[in-house]
Amino acid sequence: MLATHKLKVAVYTCITEYIFVESRIERHFSYQKILSEVRGRGNSTNFADVGCCVGSDIRQLIHDGFPAS
Repeated sequence: MLATHKLKVAVYTCITEYIFVESRIERHFSYQKILSEVRGRGNSTNFADVGCCVGSDIRQLIHDGFPAS
């Protein structure tokens, strides 16, 4: 019954299977390049996370040294 209700509320697999809870950005092929560029530029770098659901990728970036401001 809960699974049926869950599909009526959130039809996206990333929501129904709680995939959004775990950040996967650190496995992206460009992730280390992005981090090294940010470290070289300081606070002058902007990053937009489009379609981030609950912001787990942004939180991972900040945890790894991306400026939070």
